[in-house]
Amino acid sequence: MAATNATLAWFGGGALAAGGAGMAGGTAVLGVLFAIPLVYFAAKGSRKKARELEEAETEVNEAIVRVREQIDTFPAILAAVQDKKRETTKLCKTLIADVVKYSIDIRPHGILSAAKQKLRSLFGKGNADLIAAYLYGIIRTSHPP
Repeated sequence: MAATNATLAWFGGGALAAGGAGMAGGTAVLGVLFAIPLVYFAAKGSRKKARELEEAETEVNEAIVRVREQIDTFPAILAAVQDKKRETTKLCKTLIADVVKYSIDIRPHGILSAAKQKLRSLFGKGNADLIAAYLYGIIRTSHPP
């Protein structure tokens, strides 16, 4: 205990009676000696974090500028997309009309034309035409238009 007190008094510049700051001064000096590195490293870490935050802020501000520039182009893009949609819708309607038209040309009697095509593939063209004509005649006489 006495060694500790003497050490603290030595750090304080000597005993109070000898004109030094005594043990209280030694305690303060030791506190400052330990506090200086803590403050230094804390400040260094804070400065590094502040620099990182400034860089991140710069990146965010640049991204905001880019997004605003892109937002300005959205009306033109939207108009182009709507034009393409109208054009595509028109083309689809034309395609559907053509499919219906050519379906009637390919199979004028609907399911009967499909049956005739199947009979041709099974029995050959001549026989299938005779069978189809016979079936068509039966259906026509039993269900007149």
